[in-house]
Amino acid sequence: MPESVHLDLAAQAEQLGVAISNARALREFRWLWSVVGKDALSTAIAELPGGRKAFPANIAKQLKLRFPDQVLQEPPTPEELERRFDALRAAINRPGRKTTS
Repeated sequence: MPESVHLDLAAQAEQLGVAISNARALREFRWLWSVVGKDALSTAIAELPGGRKAFPANIAKQLKLRFPDQVLQEPPTPEELERRFDALRAAINRPGRKTTS
């Protein structure tokens, strides 16, 4: 995702008072924003019970939503992706590999 989109989302989060403490929180906020939009986020933040801070996880609970696994997991690093591609290339080019024709 382009850096400018991250900055725009971070600015939106700041404007709404959402606490973005790390990359995962930004991914969570991005997902919430895409699923429910600004108005629903604003409402949920205003309705957070007991002085809870506006962390994305608290907002999701208020909205009765669960983050998908791909949002919670750290995306692979470029080095990890390269390692995975190397393993796939090796498997494809393995001598004696059966192919379908």
